[in-house]
Amino acid sequence: MAKAVGVDYGTKRIGIAISDENRILAFALETISSSEIFSYLNQITIKENIVRCAWVMTDLSFWTIKI
Repeated sequence: MAKAVGVDYGTKRIGIAISDENRILAFALETISSSEIFSYLNQITIKENIVRCAWVMTDLSFWTIKI
C-alpha cells in the first residue's frame, strides 16, 4: 500500500508528516515555508512512493483527501 502524507497548514510554516506503508502511524518529516509547499510535495511524492491519500489539517479542521 502506498504511504500517505499529512499536511499541517499554517500561514508561515507547514508541517509535513508521512505514514508507514500500512497507514497506521504517521511520523513528522519536516517543516517548510508556505512558499515551498508545492515543489516540496512534488519531490516527496516521487521519492517516498506516495500518495493515494493526503491529510490536511488547519487550526479547526481536518480533511482526508483521496487522490
